Amino acid sequence: DEAAFAFTSLPPWRAGTHRSNTDWSKRMDWAKSRVISGQPSGALVDESSFGQLLSERFAFLRQTQAYRLVGDDSEWQQKRGREKMTAVKEYVVEVETADGEDRLVKFVLVYNWLVHCHLISNVAVLSANTERYFPGTGSDLSQHDI
Repeated sequence: DEAAFAFTSLPPWRAGTHRSNTDWSKRMDWAKSRVISGQPSGALVDESSFGQLLSERFAFLRQTQAYRLVGDDSEWQQKRGREKMTAVKEYVVEVETADGEDRLVKFVLVYNWLVHCHLISNVAVLSANTERYFPGTGSDLSQHDI
């Protein structure tokens, strides 16, 4: 939970001009955040509320045994690389849990200039049965150590 919270986006109005004067106590609510004009917007959560959010809506992510990147719809990887690397990124990931459950999940990441990397802003479960959309993927998910 702590690592997931650390890599979750800050709203732009809580970010300072330096790491030392930035309020890191609240982050974007994965379920209620949206990206507007390249910036995260929506509800905020503190670390304890974030743990509850993970338990209630995204508990399956804690049980991830394998995952596979299905698609990256980022603008900077399109148009022959003319878009900026700091653009909003959207990853679709197939997740397999310890109990054999498959889920298709979309992660939306926004670049944060204070930490010089993309941070998670929104997570959406697209499907609980990837076999329906990707026939033959149920049992041959390539393994990635978590």
